Amino acid sequence: MKSKNRTFVIFFILSVLVWLIGFLDPVLSSKGGHVFSSEIPEIEINKMVSVKSVSLNNTFVCLKICINGLCSFGLYSLFCLLLNGYVLGNYAALMRNLNVPTSIILKATLPHFLEYIALWLSGAVGLNGIIIFFNLIRGKPIVNREQVRFLLKVIGIIFILVIISAYAEVRISLELILEAIK
Repeated sequence: MKSKNRTFVIFFILSVLVWLIGFLDPVLSSKGGHVFSSEIPEIEINKMVSVKSVSLNNTFVCLKICINGLCSFGLYSLFCLLLNGYVLGNYAALMRNLNVPTSIILKATLPHFLEYIALWLSGAVGLNGIIIFFNLIRGKPIVNREQVRFLLKVIGIIFILVIISAYAEVRISLELILEAIK
């Protein structure tokens, strides 16, 4: 495995771990779910949500994590991953505290798995800002053409994952939730 690929795999694993720390903190805590109201909200699902609008939103978020992560030497990516995991963990803890059946929680969240992979890949791209930081300190070129090409390929994969996950979110997840709450 080439050095850049090995480094990227390490950054991807770090992205997942940081997200998991944010997620597990409220889930394992007895006070998890406190960020949200303890009342079951009236679920109003907007059927006008389109694959295009979800794709654009998720693409914007992922690109923001990539670009701002690179510019902040990875700090922005770490923050976003931790925050995203924490919010989702609080949501899961709230659902647990409200005794929502696990089947409904899984039906609502599993179709988003590709979205999480896109988020973690975005975090790994942004964490490449750490390499930029050390290259600046060492007086080396910030990036080379091969690194840029590799990161652009990963961003292309992120884009494809975002489109597929948006389709799953709009066409599958909403229907599963509607079916489960009937």
